Amino acid sequence: MRAAATVDRRVGEPLRDQVRKVIYGEIAGGAYSPGDKLPTEREYATRLRVSLAPVRAALAQLVQSGHLERTQGRGTFVVETKVPYALRLLSSTTDSLRAAGVPFETRVIECGVVEPPEDVIEDFGLTGARSALRLRRVVTVRDRPAILLESWMRERLADLVATRADHFNASGSLYQVLRERGLDLARSRGRLDLTRATDLEARDLGLPFGHPLFEIRTIVADTDGHVIEKSRCLYDPDRFTLRLDRALVDERWG
Repeated sequence: MRAAATVDRRVGEPLRDQVRKVIYGEIAGGAYSPGDKLPTEREYATRLRVSLAPVRAALAQLVQSGHLERTQGRGTFVVETKVPYALRLLSSTTDSLRAAGVPFETRVIECGVVEPPEDVIEDFGLTGARSALRLRRVVTVRDRPAILLESWMRERLADLVATRADHFNASGSLYQVLRERGLDLARSRGRLDLTRATDLEARDLGLPFGHPLFEIRTIVADTDGHVIEKSRCLYDPDRFTLRLDRALVDERWG
């Protein structure tokens, strides 16, 4: 039930802070659940008998603090509970989401042979034409883009991956495809950093330029240490709580 809170002009506290406390109190008290849409600015102003300015300022504070999110043309919503996600270096992102029981969809946005960056050339030991296969996918969680997956593989795998577009668009696992090819995914090493979205990444994830992102770089190799896949995964930290399990890291390599 909505709290019967209001503001008091007789106290010295700014109206925007009083309005913020009213709105936050309603959220904390259960009047609005994660994902719920809040009343409009005008509705709050009318109910609390204030102008629009302190309401806008209060909502802006709650957006900045991570309690609310505003979507152009849709309104203001209570931020949804973050998705718990366990990082496993030898498990694909789609497999990890599926194991966590998180509904999701994937969409291939690029699949083709291109000239790779220097770090991929070095890790693959490429010579001559120096080309590699790049597969880029967007993972949608709770109806919003949440993860950007970029995988690099050797050019000889291009036909195998390109012919499985339906598999990837149906949330299929890349590692499943590689194992079906007989590739031995035996060793891995990874690194977790905090980065910020470039123009391209912001566009693909529907985020503003410079939005902070969890970045996980992973290299997967066979038992002989030959690199099979190099990936870069970007996660919106507003959507995920990442859990690391050190016991899952292969300490024999890297």
